[in-house]
Amino acid sequence: MGGAAALAVAPSGSVAAFGFADGRIAIVDAASNRITRSVPAHSAAVTGLTFAADGASLFSAGRDGLVLVTQVADGAAVGRLPRQGEVRAVAIL
Repeated sequence: MGGAAALAVAPSGSVAAFGFADGRIAIVDAASNRITRSVPAHSAAVTGLTFAADGASLFSAGRDGLVLVTQVADGAAVGRLPRQGEVRAVAIL
């Protein structure tokens, strides 16, 4: 999985997410180290990732000016927040 630009680990530690320069997000099972889902999320590099506290949703930031919310279980996009210019990080407080 070369070229990862962002990384997040779910609070449970069972799942990790990698964001790539091509805008793709890979969801990886931590126990097997296998990609369980590949999501074409952004049209430019993924710059930041963070999981929701329950691990069910993944928030991603991208150079395309979007913050996206993706369901981890099926890769479905459930939220989209367009911004002006590059978004470099995302956090849930």
